[in-house]
Amino acid sequence: MSNIYKSRKVDALANIYRASYCWAKNDRKTGLSFIKKSFSFLDDNNKKLIDSILKGQDNKIIAEKLCDFYVRMRTF
Repeated sequence: MSNIYKSRKVDALANIYRASYCWAKNDRKTGLSFIKKSFSFLDDNNKKLIDSILKGQDNKIIAEKLCDFYVRMRTF
């Protein structure tokens, strides 16, 4: 794995973490912009998981699930 790819993956994960913070503060618009920035660096399974997290839930639950996703992905 190249260093550029690793760097972009770290950036994508950081954007997901930022998005979870935005959702915790009830700022969906900014949260979505961070998610969009990270999508190009995620594989299809993770994109589907993020999509399922974002559908029809309370902002606090979305924030918790995005944060859980970030922690799980950071360890890989």
